[in-house]
Parts: sequence; C-alpha cells; structure tokens
Amino acid sequence: MQHEQAPKIREQHKALFKLMQEMRATTQAGQFDEAKASSIASQMTELNQAKILARAQNEANIFAPLSPEQRKKVQEFKMKKDWNRDNGAGS
Repeated sequence: MQHEQAPKIREQHKALFKLMQEMRATTQAGQFDEAKASSIASQMTELNQAKILARAQNEANIFAPLSPEQRKKVQEFKMKKDWNRDNGAGS
C-alpha cells in the first residue's frame, strides 16, 4: 500500500465496519427490512469494489517501473508465498 493511500483505505475500513454493524442491527431488529438490508448490501459492495480497485492500482504502480526479470522474480515470490499460506507452511 502506498503511504498516501493509507488514510483513504482506513476510512473505507471504518465505513465498511459501520455498514456491517448496521446490517447486524437490521437483521436482529425482529422485523426484517429487505429494502434497508439491500441498500446496506449495495453500499458494502461499492466499498469492497473501491478497495479491490485501489489494491489493483497500487500493485500496477509497484510493477510499472520493474524490469521484466524483476517482475518475474516478484511473481515467483508471490506464488511461493501464496502456496505456503494455502498449504499451512510456516505456521
């Protein structure tokens, strides 16, 4: 994550947490309000989409100045890291 993106990401996390609390309150209210739940879900989707897009943009910015050899090394490292995480290595 780029340093200048941190405040925006933090605000998105706060907003998403607030929406999750609203959704919980809506589902536990006793009478389910589908319109309200749908509205909250839509807002959550928009926030998640913005987060995913920001992460993709950040990764593109990191890869842009790298040489093809450097990109290959980073990709290999990420694949190994993902494999280790997915297979419980290092735990």
